[in-house]
Amino acid sequence: MANMNAVSFQTVSGISFKPLLAVYEYVKLLAEAFSEAKMLELKSRKTCGNW
Repeated sequence: MANMNAVSFQTVSGISFKPLLAVYEYVKLLAEAFSEAKMLELKSRKTCGNW
């Protein structure tokens, strides 16, 4: 019985950990895209000049 509880606990923790990892990867990707867009915006402002 105790062994069965340990196995079920491992599977539950494994299942609940994967979405957290996916969310972390998603947020990291979002932050990278945002910073890249910010850099491109600043670069385009410098090349545009005053119209």
